[in-house]
Amino acid sequence: MIKKRGWEGFLKFGLLLTPLLILLIVYNQDSMKPYNSGKNKEEVFWKWFEANAGDYYKNLDSRKDELVSNLSSEIKKVHKDLVFEISAVLPDSTRELTISADGDKDLFPVVIALTAKAPKIKNWKFLAFRQPCLQNLEIQMGDFILSQDDIYFRYMKDGDQIGIQLNIRNYIEGGKTDNAAFILLDNMIGEYDAVMSISSVDLQKLDESKTEEMYPLTYLPTVLQEHKARLSGLLK
Repeated sequence: MIKKRGWEGFLKFGLLLTPLLILLIVYNQDSMKPYNSGKNKEEVFWKWFEANAGDYYKNLDSRKDELVSNLSSEIKKVHKDLVFEISAVLPDSTRELTISADGDKDLFPVVIALTAKAPKIKNWKFLAFRQPCLQNLEIQMGDFILSQDDIYFRYMKDGDQIGIQLNIRNYIEGGKTDNAAFILLDNMIGEYDAVMSISSVDLQKLDESKTEEMYPLTYLPTVLQEHKARLSGLLK
């Protein structure tokens, strides 16, 4: 089954667990509309966040539902389809707020404009788009778990991009499995490359007897790097 980008219609909240990060992920179920910046929406958002940054840094774990709901309401004043992730406190004592287009290319200018106006706030880092993370990625949504080790892939060149087939262990079409697979993909290669470098994603149930004919998902960043190098003439 070939899937395009976007995860509308799935769960509204989920957890992405990694060894160093616990990312609070907010999904949007609404339809997407063209971006109209309006007046000073970005500045208004960052003024609000700057005033509340200390509360989010100290109390996110104990007041997760309240704080995530409030931040979701504020960021959707910039654009109703924006989503975000907040990390746990990292080893360098910072938290990261990642602004995401949720895989929608049309929202990339919105994400770039918003993060470009981010202020400098102590103990915070602000990122545009979900970033690559190669640390034993695992998605957990309630009792459902999908690990990077559960996915193998095949690929083919498609002009300047590549098309990929994700073969997923115990795959059931629709719902949480699809959602988790796309989030893993974003976090494996980064949201920007997942949209700009991947032309299509075909989700299939993994045939365990054929894993030697495929690549583990962790090899996908290498495939993309080599593809880009060939396009630029640096690799034949």
